[in-house]
Amino acid sequence: MKNTQKGFTLIELMIVIAIIGILASIAIPAYTGYIKSAKVGGLVENHENAFRLVKGEAAKIASGAACSDVVAQLNDGGKQAIGSTDGATPAYVSGAAVAGGQVGIVGLTLGCPVSGTAITTNAVMVTGTAGTDYPGGAAPANKTFTPE
Repeated sequence: MKNTQKGFTLIELMIVIAIIGILASIAIPAYTGYIKSAKVGGLVENHENAFRLVKGEAAKIASGAACSDVVAQLNDGGKQAIGSTDGATPAYVSGAAVAGGQVGIVGLTLGCPVSGTAITTNAVMVTGTAGTDYPGGAAPANKTFTPE
């Protein structure tokens, strides 16, 4: 009778585990870098969107149209702050009290830009990121304009 062996030897299993370990040691740092890059890009984009919408709303008001609450428009659909996991931190807030990953809009009156009042948008770095992670090597700078 012929003795046939089924299964893997201990050496074969150890080699497979070593290969998986090597692949994981390469993939995990790259993955965390991608996550950080996505958070940074999301915050920068949110900051740009807030500034563009406030300027657009100011132009709309100047042409005689009624104002819509800018912060409510930006948070439409329950948008959350970048990096937020609590489900209760909105992406955009009115005022200077801004947490990590949020964009604040200062100078609105009842959610609307008012002629002659300076409007400033500011973004706070996402938790776990540094200034060097952002374009230009620093956190997004505040943006200010005064509607006419």
